[in-house]
Amino acid sequence: MTNNYTEDAQDCHPERSEGPNAFHCTEPFLSGAIILLPADQFLHLAHYSNLCCFIRLAMSKGFARPGGVIISELLYLITRMGCILLITAVILAAGTSSRMGRCKQLLLWKGKPLVWLAAEAALASPADEVLVVTGCQAGEVKAALDPLPVKTVFNPAFATGQGSSLAAGIKAASHRASAFVVLLADQPQVTAAIVGKLIAAYQQSRPLALRPNYRGQPGHPVVISAALRPQLEALSGDKGARSLLASLGDKVMDLEIDDPGIVFDIDTPADYPIFSAKSIRH
Repeated sequence: MTNNYTEDAQDCHPERSEGPNAFHCTEPFLSGAIILLPADQFLHLAHYSNLCCFIRLAMSKGFARPGGVIISELLYLITRMGCILLITAVILAAGTSSRMGRCKQLLLWKGKPLVWLAAEAALASPADEVLVVTGCQAGEVKAALDPLPVKTVFNPAFATGQGSSLAAGIKAASHRASAFVVLLADQPQVTAAIVGKLIAAYQQSRPLALRPNYRGQPGHPVVISAALRPQLEALSGDKGARSLLASLGDKVMDLEIDDPGIVFDIDTPADYPIFSAKSIRH
């Protein structure tokens, strides 16, 4: 946050409006729509998000409170000023799992569905928005995520491949997103710490794309700048982020991560050491 912005905020006087859980600022440059913010989402953002500085300022000035609102115009302005970067996490959990023979998004790993673990890692990272793209057994995948504060996006073309699912997720992301971190639902060893390290590296260097490597082997998640949003939204079939990154050449920043979790995924029963009928959520 810049000093000027803080000083401007001090001059605003919010007044109650539109019900007991809403605030509205009468200052002209902050006027505009208000966004209701559920208490659980507010607490999540306040603890994990790179919006912390904004939320604390908003709370101190009366613009927001648990169960209250954030002035959307203020959020838009400080985003445009570069005070914060909004990061959207897109979790791809729509595939048919043909090599596994069952919907692997619902396989249990240490007692939790794989898709839950991916969402949990994203939520505990500095990502500001978490989307889960569904397809195969969409209803069951969505139910498996309850009550996590994520948004599910159904891809009707999920059977055509990963590219269409990534495009569906990007299209559903906030128009204010500055970058997208793309996670796969079949990588249970990708932790919030790994996602956070990638986001931090992206925020520091702001390349077109950032890709983690483990001992020279490329892995996931990848972080992609919103400057490439049109290309991401145009993806289809089985041409996913890999083809786009290949076209970028040396514009992709590689980051060495000393954790094999970024290259480990579950594709076949052999990859799943506790594979059994009891370890699958039907």
